[in-house]
Amino acid sequence: MARGLERAGVPLVFTAHDTELVCPISTLLRPGNVVCDGGVRMRCLFTGCHVGLGGPYNLWQASVFGRQVQPKVRAFLCPSLRLTRYLYDNGFRPAIHLPPFVELPPDVPSAAYPMPPADPPTVGYLGRLESYKGVQVLLAALRELAGRWPDVRLDVAGEGPYRPRLERLAHDLGIDARVRFLGDVRGAAKEEFFRGIHLLAVPSVAWENFGFVAVEGLARGRPVVATDFGGLPDIVQDHESGRLVPVADATALSAALSDVLSDLGRARAWGLEGRRRVLEAFTPERHVAALVEVYEAVVRGEPLASRPAAGPGPTGTG
Repeated sequence: MARGLERAGVPLVFTAHDTELVCPISTLLRPGNVVCDGGVRMRCLFTGCHVGLGGPYNLWQASVFGRQVQPKVRAFLCPSLRLTRYLYDNGFRPAIHLPPFVELPPDVPSAAYPMPPADPPTVGYLGRLESYKGVQVLLAALRELAGRWPDVRLDVAGEGPYRPRLERLAHDLGIDARVRFLGDVRGAAKEEFFRGIHLLAVPSVAWENFGFVAVEGLARGRPVVATDFGGLPDIVQDHESGRLVPVADATALSAALSDVLSDLGRARAWGLEGRRRVLEAFTPERHVAALVEVYEAVVRGEPLASRPAAGPGPTGTG
């Protein structure tokens, strides 16, 4: 298809909706929660990652893409800064960061979300109940947190196939009385959920290309404690709108939750700062304007410069 489009004079732009270009299992984590440097290569079959029988196909697919498609792509668009860097470092250039937009209910930006009473201190989770979302790590962190905060509570909003295992885990950890599984929440129930928590936890243990729920929490003025991985650091600024913690580290997560709960005045300030930032940064208008800018340059045949993540390293064209 890429060859036919090129012959027809149609320029190609590739949007990286996930990490498959640089990871056959789209996690970018090796066993032991070791962050991988990316790249679909023969080594993927020997790192202990659960590549499975699809490994040879992944390698063949990557080879075909590299020979026939990659040279024809005028721009690789990435929703997160870190994925932009991954693509750049693995030769997918020009790699350009294009933040997504978030459509919130129209009354959220102007609605009031005062902090609930300090007692009981309440952590919230909102999302699918899948193993990669890391709620099992959050439960382990809650057990540690209970030593310092005897009345701490966790509200878990969402459904998914992992729920029965999480309920058993909460029981086995002796914290089931502290955890409320609320099921799927929408509309007014979702707003009630946000008004009842002091902070939102996003403890993902695999790559999140963006992290919509972190934006949802900050848009309601709630500080967010999130994994320092994937697109989440684009949304949460450590010690400014919440806390960032290593992947699957229950002790670090517990310490970060305790840090936020220890000063609710500061937590409120962090939430408001996060709210200001996300309502400004992730609008449809900003996204569309940046996208049109790329498309227009591609159509005109202008060279585009890579825009990888901030920090040391090349940032030139190509």
